[in-house]
Amino acid sequence: MLYFVSHLTETPRSWVRAWLVTLLLTSGCGRIGFELVPPVDGSVVTTGGVTADPDAGSGMTGGSSMTGGAVATGGKLTGGSSTTGGMPMTGGVVAIGDGMTGGSSMTGGTLTDGTMMDASVDAGPNLCNADSDSDGVNDCDDGCPTDANKIQAGICGCGVADADSDSDGTPDCNDGCPNDPLKTAPDMCGCGVAEDDSDSDGTPDCNDGCPNDPLKTTPEMCGCGVVEDATDSDSDGTPDCVDGCPSDPSKTVPGICGCGSPEDDSDADGTPDCNDGCPADPTITTACLSYDPSNFDPSPIDFSSQPNTTLNCGTTTIDTTDPDGAGPLVATITNWCRSAPTPLVQSQTSGPDVVIVPLLGLTVAAGNTLQVQGDRPLIFAVSGDVSIQGVVDASANGVTPGPGGNLACGASQGGDGSGNTARYQ
Repeated sequence: MLYFVSHLTETPRSWVRAWLVTLLLTSGCGRIGFELVPPVDGSVVTTGGVTADPDAGSGMTGGSSMTGGAVATGGKLTGGSSTTGGMPMTGGVVAIGDGMTGGSSMTGGTLTDGTMMDASVDAGPNLCNADSDSDGVNDCDDGCPTDANKIQAGICGCGVADADSDSDGTPDCNDGCPNDPLKTAPDMCGCGVAEDDSDSDGTPDCNDGCPNDPLKTTPEMCGCGVVEDATDSDSDGTPDCVDGCPSDPSKTVPGICGCGSPEDDSDADGTPDCNDGCPADPTITTACLSYDPSNFDPSPIDFSSQPNTTLNCGTTTIDTTDPDGAGPLVATITNWCRSAPTPLVQSQTSGPDVVIVPLLGLTVAAGNTLQVQGDRPLIFAVSGDVSIQGVVDASANGVTPGPGGNLACGASQGGDGSGNTARYQ
C-alpha cells in the first residue's frame, strides 16, 4: 500500500519554491509513504536526482523529467513530463495518468495537509487492520488468520491443535496412539497393549493362545504346555492328555466319588452312593442301621466317608492286633481290593476292646476269601447290603487264635464239647 502525507503551505506572495520528498517505511504489511516537506532555504532543491527551478514560473516545460521523486513548482507539471517511481503534482493535487514505474497506481483523490490515503490497487479499506479470528493479531501478521488458537501453523497446521495427550513427544495429529505414551502406531496388538512375546516364539502375547509355550500358539487338543499325544489308555475316546481319569473308561473327570468309583445315586436323594451313609433311604444320608446294636455305638461313625466294597481280588486279610501300640493305627488290612475302610476301636462295658470296620456295603465275591485274625474281636458295621458269595474265615489256625480268641476271661459257663474234636481247617 502507498500512503502520501502532504504538508501544503502557501506564502502570501509566491508559491512554494520546492518540496522535499521523503520515503516513509512503516512496519506491518509493507506500508510505504511519501511526505512533502518545504525546504528551509535556497533556490534549488535536488530530490532523488531531480532539480526543481524556483524561477520556472507557472509551469515546467520542455521535456523535463523526474526520477525517484515528485516535483512541485508552485503550479503544475506539463509538457510531456514523466515520472519514474514517483508522482507528478499539479497545484497540490496528485494527478495519475502519465504512469508510475516501481509503485502502485492510484486512482483519484487529493492529498491535503495531513491526510492519509489508501493507494492499494482496489482502493479498498486497509486489510492490515482486520483480525478475522479475533485473537488480537492482525490477519497480515497472523500465520493462521482463521484459527484463534494459533498464529503459526506449527506441526499440525492451522485449525488443528499441537496437543500431545500422552506426553510422548509426538503431537496427537501425528500419533496413531495419542493416549499411549509407549506407542505412536497400533502395531499388532493395538494401542494400550504391549507387544511383549513372553515365550519368544515370534507371536506377541496379545495374539498367542499359549503365551508361555514356545511350541504352541493355540491350546489345540491337549492344551498349552502339553505335547499333543493321541494315546487313549482306557479306550474311552478321550486322549490321556485331557482325560482326568485315563484308566477309568466310565469317567473323564474324577467327579465327587473319584476315578474308579461310579457316581451312582441309588435313592435319588442328590447324594451319590459313595458319600451316602444310607444309599437306599432318600430321607437320610448318615448311618441307616435298621437296628440298634448291643455291642458297639454306631453314632460316632461317618458311614458316608466309607467305601461300598466288593472283594474280588483273592484273599483279603484283617489283623486286629494293635500294630503300633499307642499310635494312630488300629488294625492291619492286607489286599483290600479298592479304597480301604477306616477302622476304629471302641471299648465294651463287660468285654475287651473291639475293632470296628465301617462300610456302606460289603460283597465277598465267589471264589474270594475274607480272613480275620488278631487278639481283638472284629465287628463289620455295614449300613447297606452285605452279600457273602465267597468265604469269611474267622477261625483259629493251629496255635493262632481267631480274632479275640484265647482271652483269659476266667471260668466259663459253657460245658465241654463232645463228638469230633478235630479243629476246623
